[in-house]
Amino acid sequence: MSARWLVRISLACGVACYPLVLQGQDKSLAEQLADQIVQLNGGIHPGYRYFHAKGVVVLGTFTASAGVRSISRAAHLQGGAVPVTIRFSNGAGVPTVPDADPGAAPRGMAIRFGLPGGSYTDIVANSHNGFVVGTGEDFLAFLKAIAATRPDSPHPSPIEAFLGSHPRALKFVIDNKPLPVSFATLAYYGNTAFVFVDSKGAKRAGRYQILPVAGLASLDSAAAAQAGPNYLFDELSRRLARGPVRFRLYVQLANPGDPTNDASVVWPDDRKRVELGTISVTRVAPNDDALERSLTYNPIFLTDGIELSDDPLVPLRSAVYALSVQHRRTAGTPPAPAAPDTTAGTHGPIVVQMLGDVKGYRFESATVTAHVGDVLQFVNVSGGPHNVSFWEDSVPAGAAAQLQRDMGPTIGPLKGVLLLEPNAPYRVSLGKLPPGTYRYYCLAHLGLGMRGQIVVQP
Repeated sequence: MSARWLVRISLACGVACYPLVLQGQDKSLAEQLADQIVQLNGGIHPGYRYFHAKGVVVLGTFTASAGVRSISRAAHLQGGAVPVTIRFSNGAGVPTVPDADPGAAPRGMAIRFGLPGGSYTDIVANSHNGFVVGTGEDFLAFLKAIAATRPDSPHPSPIEAFLGSHPRALKFVIDNKPLPVSFATLAYYGNTAFVFVDSKGAKRAGRYQILPVAGLASLDSAAAAQAGPNYLFDELSRRLARGPVRFRLYVQLANPGDPTNDASVVWPDDRKRVELGTISVTRVAPNDDALERSLTYNPIFLTDGIELSDDPLVPLRSAVYALSVQHRRTAGTPPAPAAPDTTAGTHGPIVVQMLGDVKGYRFESATVTAHVGDVLQFVNVSGGPHNVSFWEDSVPAGAAAQLQRDMGPTIGPLKGVLLLEPNAPYRVSLGKLPPGTYRYYCLAHLGLGMRGQIVVQP
């Protein structure tokens, strides 16, 4: 039964009482999720991710299909081959989980596309079409239900009760049971909707689908019983030794009325699907072990031509990923330099530091007073990537279009690009903005309370 299957996951992950990661009474949703995940994982596994701890990094290329410029102006969709760095993984947060363990599903495929100038953009996908739930609150309730279920729990157990009231979560559990022959014989789904923007500015919402050229294949019962603890990773190495592993990357386009704010709702199969290109995996990365610990994939690592939708899970996932990275990387974060003088005004740009360290994620100073005509310069000091996104409801009426023009490059309305490199700057001009209080936040770390405001005076 599906509920018992989930109980096995919780036991395999070590649900025994472990201390929570974070202290304090008032925790954000991201922090509560991190605590619960760590509890299910049996504590923190230094150097490893909260989820998808066991993985392998491989290298290859992506070649865009002809005609996809009509879908998006993104650089990697304009033709020609671009390098990709891909990570295949098991779903569990325990690095020693056997590949055949029920808790190893769903499998993951994260893709980083190399772009001109050293920038990049990511896709983060897993092997189930549709996420388990549609909101962070429901995901927390799901994790708590797993943790609260014991072999001797009376029926309905906490997880049985949750699945009984969340049919899409039940489908997620049941669908993930078959063991795949290979990472190369699984389909992977982005689940989160993004907005694709063409060269004329036209926008269409869509979801990624990644389908194996080799076709879908699962182990039969006899083969599954004999599967070794690392059979997927061993099989992938043997397969790559014979030649490239290929996938077709598609985007499924939404029809009017299709929900874009709930990743658990699968759009009907009759929705138009456009082939974006072919992914060709050629080899395991020679520095796989180092990349396992250093690489951080994130669905908000976007590029011009692909924007966020209204799905609430993306910024929440980014906040949880940030907490995971804190625990995964062994090197300590150097103390942040002292906050700069934020009163420079017309004598030079007003500098606002973007920080992530043992004190938390924050802008310094959190409140800045400026005047019409000043320039703000945000600097990615530590804990990045960071960005500057303005709350639309804080912008004075009629000023949003001007603010959009006065910002640097953006990944969506009033959302600045992600700053990936240390000390990278991002400027916002206040030259033509009306006075008022403009509230902003970091998209990657909103769930961790990274927000600030500018008080613009005449």
